[in-house]
Formats: sequence, structure tokens, C-alpha cells
Amino acid sequence: MNKRIKRNNMLGIFSLIILLTTTFSMVSVSSTQQVPQENFRRLNYTTSVPLYIDNDSDLVGNSTSGSGTATDPYIIENLEIITTDNYGIYIRDTTVNFTVRNCFIDANIYGIYIYLAAERSVEIDNNILDDSPNGIRIIGSDYANITNNYCDGSTSYGINVDTATHALVKNNTCINGGTGIYGTLADYSNYIDNKLHQNTEYGLRIVDSDYCNATENICYNNNYAGIYVGSSTFTSIWDNECYDNSYHGIATYSDTNTDITFNVLHDNTFNGIFIQFSVDGNVSNNTVYSNDGTGILIAQSTGTLIADNTLTNDGFRFNLSSLVDYATLSVSSNMVNGKQLGFYYDTDDTIFSSNIFGQLVLAACDNSVVKDLTISQTDYAVALIGCDSTVVDNCDFNNNVGGSVLLEVTMNCTVSNTLCSHNSIKPGIFVGGGIDTVIQNCTSSNNMYGLQMVSSTNSTILSSTFNQNTITNAYIAEGAAGNIKYNAFTNAGSVGLMFVNFDYVNISHNLFESNTGYALHLDASSTGSWIHHNAFISNNLGGTSQAFDDTNSLNMWDDPWNMEGNYWNDHVSGNYTLDGAWGVNDTYPLSSIPPGVPELGNLTYIILLVPVIFVNALIIRRRKK
Repeated sequence: MNKRIKRNNMLGIFSLIILLTTTFSMVSVSSTQQVPQENFRRLNYTTSVPLYIDNDSDLVGNSTSGSGTATDPYIIENLEIITTDNYGIYIRDTTVNFTVRNCFIDANIYGIYIYLAAERSVEIDNNILDDSPNGIRIIGSDYANITNNYCDGSTSYGINVDTATHALVKNNTCINGGTGIYGTLADYSNYIDNKLHQNTEYGLRIVDSDYCNATENICYNNNYAGIYVGSSTFTSIWDNECYDNSYHGIATYSDTNTDITFNVLHDNTFNGIFIQFSVDGNVSNNTVYSNDGTGILIAQSTGTLIADNTLTNDGFRFNLSSLVDYATLSVSSNMVNGKQLGFYYDTDDTIFSSNIFGQLVLAACDNSVVKDLTISQTDYAVALIGCDSTVVDNCDFNNNVGGSVLLEVTMNCTVSNTLCSHNSIKPGIFVGGGIDTVIQNCTSSNNMYGLQMVSSTNSTILSSTFNQNTITNAYIAEGAAGNIKYNAFTNAGSVGLMFVNFDYVNISHNLFESNTGYALHLDASSTGSWIHHNAFISNNLGGTSQAFDDTNSLNMWDDPWNMEGNYWNDHVSGNYTLDGAWGVNDTYPLSSIPPGVPELGNLTYIILLVPVIFVNALIIRRRKK
């Protein structure tokens, strides 16, 4: 129990780290056509000056018909108002029923502005709001009906319901604006069957509003989330389609009892569903596929029910504030690429070797073994969170968006004999807050990072290959103590092995070959390491040195007792001087590659790629079927 309490203190820090690395590139598929403006009535307009109505008498004077009752409201219709005034139609402090319909309005700030009209008295129907920064705004008028309107180019919002309850906002189209529809302090409001797209912020945004429903809306090509709900309670978000949004399909923040069910989320640039700082939510029966980030991301939230969701070419990610928060989740019957999401909490002494998992998450699972699994096309393949003495062995994790293996606040955990390759936007292996981590006989290639290790201590990296990773083959930061031996760091897009504020590492008998940047880079805060008997071949071509050390001789680059340093294929004579402010030297450069350094020629590259080619061929074949 004590070790778990210690790990809880660290977990919040590393959950934030895992949220931060994202770049995306996937093909978007649009399933819904735009609603053309021509579908809305624009005929038989009468040119009009702006209408300013401050009381019932003004309303009577500007209406074409009606008596102000619920069954016979005053009618304002068929007007074309194009004005540089701040308001097109301004109505306030009325006590009778009225309808504004079939108008075309282009005003300087507000197209239609309703303030403190009587309860159940307002209907805004089938109007076109063109290039008014705020298309329709309702303040303090409960039970308003806003239906069938077309808002184009409203740079702030198309429709805004503010401090008004029980609004019905239905079958509107809001495009090319800021936020399509925005409800704030609008309890018990219903947002139904709206088309919201190509807005620079949100499609639908609901904030500080309780007991609202968002149903059957189509939200796509918005620059933020398709649907966003913040600081609200008992919101129901169901049967919507959100796709091609530049952030999330659906996002909630600091909510309670939000119900997200039967939605379709796909091809969003970040996540299909993103839940953060929320309590007692329900995420069920959603269809999620091909989002560039994560299918469903649960962050710093508790009490969430996650059930019966179907994810394809997508996955789950859990970033909670403490280890015990994982016990509050109820996770069941979710499918990832046609296989089960394996989610286990406090399940010790278990072997996970059956290939039934589309993704596997172990939280507080000690003395367990994950072996012989093949997982692809998801977020991370396997996550160990707060686990002790658990092993991942002999697995094949390729073509995942989030990475192959994630170790978060673990102790004595090992990843061995595992292939971690072609993970597009994350590391092949990520270790955050690990103690006594061992990575051995693994191959991590063609990822963003081969290995990313943060705030970890006493780590061992042995006999592994880190090859052709886009940025850095291995990035190790904010920790201390380790052994890095008998590995190959080759063909990185930038640095082969980078240390940032990481101390006391023995780096020996490694091959550093053909990295675009430095083979080995130690910043000014990375001290106390011993680098010897490595081979540096053709790194940082065009530079003056193959390695960089910015400390004032606080690392040792040779073995002074045996007078042997490292092999540098560009060494000519004398000391080998490294780049950096202090001119650090390898005093005893070797004339040949030392024994124990792995050999990695062209034939070996081909052998390493064979499993990857085979897996990709299977995926392509299945897709064609």
C-alpha cells in the first residue's frame, strides 16, 4: 500500500506530460453535405431601416399582423435590413408574443437582439443573418424558440442564448463565424438538429448551463471542438456527428453528470471525445474512428462510466490525477479494432498472453506479465500505470498513433524483446516517473522518438536498437542514474541520444551511426556521466564534432585507468574535442571499434524492417477485403 501512495504523488505530474505531444496527419472523410443558403427563403423582401422596439407599443407599430397572443403573435417578416447601425432588429422589455421570420439582415454588430422579453413570447424563425458579427442574441427571455435560421459570417457567434432558460434552438445552420451556437447560463435548453461548420472557434458551445440537451447536431470543419460543454451539470450529448474539427469532436471541461452517448466522432485533428476535470460522466455507445489524436481521452476525471463504445483506427487514453482515481472508473464492453479494450485495476500476478486485446491498460497491477501480443492501429498499445514488477515481453506493437508502450510511475518494470515501430506522433517507448526500469533487446524505429524517458531514476537500457526515429532516437530528461550499454542509436532525424538535466549515467559499448544531428548531446545540466568504449560513425555530417557536451568537464569521455576512450571515425590525431562551450575532450580516442559494440550494417536494417513490412502488408490486405 505504501508504494502506491508514493506513486500517487507523482502521477498527476506525468499525466500532464503525456497530454502534451501531438502532431497529426490523416485523411478526412465528410459524410454530410453543406446546407446551401439557397434552401432558405430570400424572396419578396421589403427594404427596411433597422427596427428599435422598446415596449409593446413599438412592437405593435412595427408588426404586419397579429394580436400578441400565443396563438396569434405579432409578426415581423419579409424585411431586408442592410445597415451600418449596431442593430438590425432590436427588441426589449416586451410582454406580448411576437415572431420575427423570413428576414434578411446584415448589421454592424447584432442582427437580431432580444432583451428581457416575456417568458414563452419569442419566436425567431427562418431568417438569414449575413455578416453580422453577432447573428441572433437572446438575453433574459425564457422559453424562446430559435428555429430554421441561417447565420453566415458571424465572427463572434451565430446564435447566442444568454441567461435565458428552456430555449429551443433547432434546425439552424451557422457557418463561417466564430462560434456557431453559444449557450451560457441557459439551463434546460435544447440544441437539436443544427448544422454547424467552418467556424473559427466552436460549432456548439454550452457553458455554465444545467440540464441541457444537444441532440442530432452535425458539427464539422470547426477550428476548435465540434461540441464543447464547460462547467455544467446533467448535460445530455447524444446522437450527434462531429468530424473534421481542428481540435476535438466532443469536449467537456469541469462538468458533472454529463451523458455522451450514441455519437459518431471521426477524423478530428485531436481527439474524438475529450473529458477533463469532470465527475460522474457517462461515455457509452459511441462510434469513434480515424481521429488523428486519441479516440476517447479521459483526463483528471473521476467516476466515469465508459461502456459499449466502438473504436476503429483509434484508441483510449487515461490520464488521471492519482492512481486511486482509476478505481473510480467503470470500464466495460468497449471494442478497439474489433477486439476488447483490456482495462484492469489492481489485478496482480496475472499473465496477459491471449491476443484478444485491441488495447491493454493495467493500473496498479503488480507482478504481472504481458507477452506475445500484437496490437496496432490504436493509441498506445499497452500502458502500465502505477505498476510494480510487471513485464512486457515478446510483443509486436506497430503503427499506433500514441506509441507502443507507456510506463507511468512504475517500479521494477521491464520491456523486453518487443518491436515498437511506426508510431506516428509519440515515442515507441515512453517512461514517466519510472524507478528501476529495464528496456532490453527491443527495437524501436520509425517513431517520433524511439525512447522518451522523463523524471526516472536508475534506468537500464541494454542491447536495443533505436533506428530512424523522426526527431531523436532517445530523449532522456529530468532524472538520474542509469546504464546504457550495447545499444545501437542510428539514423535519427536529429540527435541520436539526448540528455536534458539528467545525471550519472554509464554510457558504454553503444553504436552511434548516421544520425543527422549529434550522436550524443548533453546539456549544461547533465553531469556526472561516464562515456567510454562507444563507436561514433558518420554523425552530424558537416559539423565539427559528432557529439556535444555543454558542461565544464563534469562528464568523463574516456576510461583513464585503461587509457581508452571512444572510437570516432573522423578522428585524425590527438584528443577528440567535442562541441560545446567548454571544449570537452576524449583524451584517449580509439583507433578501432571496441569489442561489444553492436554491428549494424545495411543487411541488419533490412532484417529489422521485415516484421514491419509483413504487418503493413497484412493491414493493407485486410482493408482491401
